[in-house]
Amino acid sequence: MVRIVTVLLLLGLLSLPVHAQKRVALVMGNSAYQHTSRLDNPKNDATDMAAVLKQLGFQVIDGFDLDKVAFERKVRDFSVALREAQVGVFFFAGHGMQVAGQNYLLPIDAKAETADALDWEMVRLDLVQRTMERATSTNIIFLDACRDNPLARNLARAMGMRTADILRGLAQVESGVGTLVSFSTQPGNVALDGRGRNSPFTGALVKRIATSNDDLSALLIDVRNDVMKETQNAQVPWEHSALRGRFYFNPAAPPVPSAGPAPQSSTRPQLSDAAQAWTVAERSTDPAVLEAFIKHYGDTFYGTMARSRLAEMKRQQVAVAEPPPAAKSSAAIIAKSPSVGMKIDGDDMGYVRITKIGEEAYDGLKKAIADIRSAVPANRLIGYVIDLRNNPGGDFSGAILVADALLERGEIVSEQKGNPEDTARWNARPGDLTSGKPLIILINSRSGTETKIVAGALQDHKRATIIGTKAASQWNASRSSYFTPAGRRIDTGISPDIEVLQDEVPSDPKSDQTLNLAFDLMRGIQRNAAFPPNPGLPTAPGARR
Repeated sequence: MVRIVTVLLLLGLLSLPVHAQKRVALVMGNSAYQHTSRLDNPKNDATDMAAVLKQLGFQVIDGFDLDKVAFERKVRDFSVALREAQVGVFFFAGHGMQVAGQNYLLPIDAKAETADALDWEMVRLDLVQRTMERATSTNIIFLDACRDNPLARNLARAMGMRTADILRGLAQVESGVGTLVSFSTQPGNVALDGRGRNSPFTGALVKRIATSNDDLSALLIDVRNDVMKETQNAQVPWEHSALRGRFYFNPAAPPVPSAGPAPQSSTRPQLSDAAQAWTVAERSTDPAVLEAFIKHYGDTFYGTMARSRLAEMKRQQVAVAEPPPAAKSSAAIIAKSPSVGMKIDGDDMGYVRITKIGEEAYDGLKKAIADIRSAVPANRLIGYVIDLRNNPGGDFSGAILVADALLERGEIVSEQKGNPEDTARWNARPGDLTSGKPLIILINSRSGTETKIVAGALQDHKRATIIGTKAASQWNASRSSYFTPAGRRIDTGISPDIEVLQDEVPSDPKSDQTLNLAFDLMRGIQRNAAFPPNPGLPTAPGARR
């Protein structure tokens, strides 16, 4: 009976009014820079982009001339709005720069006078991208931020780098599945701000979005040709796409008909009808619902998705009928970056080893978790063990990124410089790469300061159970002191929730008491009141608040 009702509901959508998917856009334009020359067009660019997206039914969050605090607040608002959305769009016009292959977007109060400016004055593009890719399956990013940037000279001097290493445009971005990233010019090049109301790129983009019924790929080809013509080939817009199907800004735009006799309009479903029906069909686990959808909308992009979903559903049904496979070998650790390795233990648990904390450690951790989630079905994956033993620490900003990747929200660490009122705090952004799966963190006496920042944050938030020996205290010669979210001094060390009196890490995993205890706790072979952590219990001893 439930199957009949669901199929009838799907087919009944043909007679309902067309409602577009929920599509959310964050549109930002920074012109009034306080510590470098003003840009004439970004505020106009963002204003015009926001207007055209609103006309096309997007929920638009816009911001103009944003300082760092306001910039981050807009990103948080965007993250919340994306939770119920199917499509996310991010547009930024203003100053941006690349440093060591990472792209940074500049709020209007950025000074770029010290090396710390990258962490505390700017916003990393990949954090915005990561926020989008966690929430929605289709994400589009437009960056008109490759303009010539005088602040890069300040930063180059502060970091002891050549200005050319920072100055030239933005770095190439690898988009995740379902994401398209569009730059106003090719990687490493500088875009023009423009002589009229808009930059060449945004002017062409807004015009094409407002008037074209083409899909996004065709639309961007037209934008590229428009910009090259206006700039006499000096500027060539560029994009990297991993979209899984055609995307139309105009939800009512029909697919381009193929050569030959055109089908009757009364019998060919419109793309927006298919989108509306897909909101019901994609949540169904009944093959009959998907088969009904394919019958009516098989020649649309959503029909392709439905066929893929139906094939996967049938494969899963076959897998359920077969006996479970033998456990996979847990011997080999696969490198994901110079400091990160991973393996799948048995067929139900992820193990990640981080030997040094730095920004590239976050990239490696992200790849490792993605590979584990790809290899192990969500209903079988019981959790992750993250090994930080013998990790000397490394880079403060890397510690923030690694902790942020494993926390959904909350403070990561605070820094006090002599005067208690002079306290800086760093907070996690929404989104946990592990989707809340159980975590166990391994530490020992050789775990350094940045490693203790990560372990302390996860411990205080009851996000992970810490196992091993105490990460030793370290004398701090500077005037600054770091504190965990619960107020414990980092330099006094981090004590484990479960102590294992084996500080050395054996070369033979079979002799590794700490690691084997972690695996046994995850699988329920052994039990301990500290795992999983109980949010109702008080925080670790030594807190000052």
